[in-house]
Amino acid sequence: MHAIVIAVVRVDPPGRNVAHRIAGFESQTAAVREEIGNGGSSRAEALGECVQVPVILYTKGERDRHLRDRRPRANLSEVADFEDPFNDASVETKDDGARRPGPAFDGGMIAHSTRCYPSAPRVPRVITVLSGGVGAARLLRALSGVMDPSELCAVVNVGDDLVLHGLTICPDLDTINYTLAGLNNDELGWGLRGETWRVNEELAALGGESWFRLGDRDLATHLYRTQRLAEGATKSQVTAELSRRWGVAVRLLPVTNDPIATEFDTEIGRLSFQEYFVRHQHDVRVHSVRVRDVEAARPTDEVLEALRGAERIVIAPSNPIISIDPILQVPGVREIVRRRSDDVVAVSPIINGVALKGPADRLLFELGHEVSCVGVADVYRGLVGRWIIDEADRDQTSALEERGLDVRVTTTVMARSDDARRLAEAVLA
Repeated sequence: MHAIVIAVVRVDPPGRNVAHRIAGFESQTAAVREEIGNGGSSRAEALGECVQVPVILYTKGERDRHLRDRRPRANLSEVADFEDPFNDASVETKDDGARRPGPAFDGGMIAHSTRCYPSAPRVPRVITVLSGGVGAARLLRALSGVMDPSELCAVVNVGDDLVLHGLTICPDLDTINYTLAGLNNDELGWGLRGETWRVNEELAALGGESWFRLGDRDLATHLYRTQRLAEGATKSQVTAELSRRWGVAVRLLPVTNDPIATEFDTEIGRLSFQEYFVRHQHDVRVHSVRVRDVEAARPTDEVLEALRGAERIVIAPSNPIISIDPILQVPGVREIVRRRSDDVVAVSPIINGVALKGPADRLLFELGHEVSCVGVADVYRGLVGRWIIDEADRDQTSALEERGLDVRVTTTVMARSDDARRLAEAVLA
């Protein structure tokens, strides 16, 4: 698990001078991100003895169980939330002096000693990927080939989830899980490999709703999820259970456990996501898109941790309107991404004015956006620092750089394993 460290550090050097700092240590470099005290920022080496080694905490404040040795003469005060200390140097901390005495800090802070360590341990970096369906699944698979997949986290769209035949179905979560488990049906582009369709065929023969095809093996996933939700589990918990069952090391997080639904105002009336996408084969003109109930939804704590604590946030080459925007609309998510825009890398889903799969190009046009990698960059304006485009769009580099973006050009088509690897390496560079 990735760790962000916030600690109030007090070291008693020989003599009467006492130094204390508030410092943030980030990711595997264990470097000091920012120091607050005299109002300035400093590199790790400039802090000297005060921050020779960090205390590693999870963002909820738990100590890393793998760390053991305590360095004497140091008193550290844990801070669970890692944003407020940077905004307010007078954070109050718990007085633990009765059990582990430590002198008081200036400015009203109370110190207590805790473990610290003779050398900086390795802290895994985490790459958090905002993810839709197929494009995100392929990028996550490519990234898993060039880094430890346990250091990858996918924050996944749930705006296209639905309840059908009494079953809760999560197409994007399942597509990613199936792909990373090596179980996906490449021929269809969705569902499970080696699928059979006897239940769906019988349902059609009976006159039931069979336009949303559910394979026999796929049904087991939805039956299990529905059972666990009825037992009180959250969508996040069920997703983790399925990932463990299939041996998927990447951490998949639905952006929210609350129900939200992407809907379309079209030339034939209002349609749910799957009515538009599957029943009508996304072949009707769209006037507008909205995400129902998103204002009342809340991102999970795990999602907030994954976004705040990631070394880098990646926006996958998923549909910007109906896969990524529903994630960003969940209250709090867009704000975090915007604050971290320098650490955000996006891969364009549009190549030479065309979407490789799905209706992204048509939706961009119908909703008034330029159908190009530049048009998608404008949709994400203010959220992205680095923009990755395909070699076919090299001539768009200047237009993107004029928007303040750091542009990288590589192949973004992941049909071949070597091309997928090149893209993954560009994302991580």
